[in-house]
Amino acid sequence: MKPTFLLVPYFVLIILCMGCGDGEDENPNTASFTCKIDGRDFVSNQVESMLMGNQDGRRLDITAVAPSGETINLLISDNEAIDGVFFELGRKIYLDPFQNTALDVVGLGTIFLSETSVAITIGNGKEVGYIMVENFDASRKTVGGSFEFLASNIQTGDSYQITEGKFVNLPFTEVQTND
Repeated sequence: MKPTFLLVPYFVLIILCMGCGDGEDENPNTASFTCKIDGRDFVSNQVESMLMGNQDGRRLDITAVAPSGETINLLISDNEAIDGVFFELGRKIYLDPFQNTALDVVGLGTIFLSETSVAITIGNGKEVGYIMVENFDASRKTVGGSFEFLASNIQTGDSYQITEGKFVNLPFTEVQTND
């Protein structure tokens, strides 16, 4: 009976540790914007999102800034509402507009590495990249999704591969336009 009694504290410790997380905030309402630039983590400390437009078209503009000053800008323009909804959830919006099923949908990814160094998405084909809106909550005014793209600096010829891009619960400001 004594050996079994000694095992009880170990089982209690194991059960307690199974409920422990890794210490990260797992609040589903937390906003975040992350990706990798050539395998290096990009985690923003400042994000601004704006939804502009009217019933004829919408444009979603997301700008994320890292503590280093590096900035990533994502832009989606959708002039084709499907059943009154723009940015069809789960549809990849390719950054080469000729790859989209609807030519009224355009996406653009830009990286500002410094004040004088800018890389943009250029090229042909689906391999250039995409942006996908996966969550859009008009009442809470939040948006979430994923992205990956290849950006090139036109002046230097350097390329930057953006992978594992994710934006979660980003609050956006809505601006109605008249045009």
